[in-house]
Amino acid sequence: MRTTTWSRVRAASCAVLAAASAAAQWSSDSGVNTVVADGAGDQAVPIVKPASDGGVWVFFYDSGVGSGIKPRMQRLAADGTRVFAGNGVVLANRQNSATFTSDAEADALGNAYAVFDDDSSGSSLVTVQKVDSNGNLPWGAAGVQVPALAGSFGNRIAVCADGTIVVAGAVSNVLQFQRLNPDGTFVPGEAWSLAEASRGQAAADLITGGSGGDVILLWVRSETTNMVTSRKGLKIQKWDSTHTSLWSGAGGAGSPIDVYTSNATPNRSIQSGYYPAAIPDGAGGAVVAWYDNGADRNAWLQHVLPGGSQRFAQNGLAMSTTSSATEYRLSAAAAYLPAVDEYVVAFERSNTFQSLYGLGAQRVTAAGVRQWGGGQGLELIPLNSGNHKSFISVMPAPTNDAVVAWIEYQGANGPMIIEATRLDEAGAAVWTPAFLGIATNPSGKGRLMVSGVAGSDMLVAAWHDAETGTNDIKAQNINMDGTLGAPPCVGDVNGDGEVGLADLTLLLAAFGSSTGDPNYSTAVDFDSNGAIELSDLTTLLAHFGTTCP
Repeated sequence: MRTTTWSRVRAASCAVLAAASAAAQWSSDSGVNTVVADGAGDQAVPIVKPASDGGVWVFFYDSGVGSGIKPRMQRLAADGTRVFAGNGVVLANRQNSATFTSDAEADALGNAYAVFDDDSSGSSLVTVQKVDSNGNLPWGAAGVQVPALAGSFGNRIAVCADGTIVVAGAVSNVLQFQRLNPDGTFVPGEAWSLAEASRGQAAADLITGGSGGDVILLWVRSETTNMVTSRKGLKIQKWDSTHTSLWSGAGGAGSPIDVYTSNATPNRSIQSGYYPAAIPDGAGGAVVAWYDNGADRNAWLQHVLPGGSQRFAQNGLAMSTTSSATEYRLSAAAAYLPAVDEYVVAFERSNTFQSLYGLGAQRVTAAGVRQWGGGQGLELIPLNSGNHKSFISVMPAPTNDAVVAWIEYQGANGPMIIEATRLDEAGAAVWTPAFLGIATNPSGKGRLMVSGVAGSDMLVAAWHDAETGTNDIKAQNINMDGTLGAPPCVGDVNGDGEVGLADLTLLLAAFGSSTGDPNYSTAVDFDSNGAIELSDLTTLLAHFGTTCP
């Protein structure tokens, strides 16, 4: 493993971390992960989002509370402890015994929002619910029902920069939108719809547009009204706070942009039931990665820039130059690295018989140059078994690296473990060993989702896990030095939980020493170069006065 500043300091403070372990809940053992929700019945289908305090919100469904499957929300503090009692807050007295596509988001003020189908009133309605940082429901136990979305079972939500909330879904192939104020009232005049004659439409992802009330929807569009049997493509549009269309596609001013156009010859389509994600680029644009099940069988990348132009060629940039006559790509997930304006995409690989599976990755420059594997992509796992790699995630990491996480099947149908790796700009593994076990107890696992957190480089993974016989929600933090558990604290040399005068005194006592000198200490050699010098002092002073998790 590449020795890091954090790993050195962690060694110096292990005694204090051990003493604090009774209060902290992030496990350092990949075989015993942090439990978010358990108990009777299944807790499943988690969505994890960053909370404003450095923790995370986890939305999920729970079948162990009375009749029906209930939507719930739990919050984990930065140290992994559960903030709300038990399995968290029940968001509605839902009676339906099935689950459908739902969504959740958080704002910068400590609140979380969820949108889901709800039949607690006797009719199937779409409900938006708000949870504050204390677990209260400011909009009441019933939340806010959205009449325009009644009958939608694939709903999405976004919290805009101006504090308004937009929800979207499809009713009878018509995309329906509603904007709400933070107090749960509807913004006057801000219900709108988008239809395309004789075509099917379903919301794939809804994200903030970067400023004001701007919002961006990515959706699946089929060639007929049958979303299952018809070929399908991807469209995208951006609206402002008055739902004025800001981007213009081939259909003229204000028309949607075709990210990926389905076609008969050559055959182009995405798979039924597949809804790719849209990633905000931080400037008002969106990055999209997807895979096709048409003739190309590749993973693709597109960046719709803030002004609405597409950075790469129509229908996307292929992530591998390997022909579909040799290899299929069966999934795709992306991270955008704005500091260098580059992208990392990971994808499952298979042979053409789909009997052998592997894992690949590609790095792409703003000019569309594929950086890894001579254009074919980096081979993270070769095509060497019949075991799937599913729910692949890619997240940005410090120094323009990327972390790839995935569920790794241990047999054709399970059980599964969860692994991750960190890749530098050249595609080399940063951690030793290259693969970090996130959840290594083999069991049925699904719906892996990885989130960043506020104010830290730490990541949090959440999934449902059938280790006990029924599904529970579990989570695990991932530190950027390739460890699990309490994050290392830069500058806390003596392990007292804060970076202060005592730590500075220890560094100054060793200042000027080097390897072999009795005053030399690895605990204050933050850059691990074998000498205690100005760079180490600068590092400590940069963190002076901070406290540790």
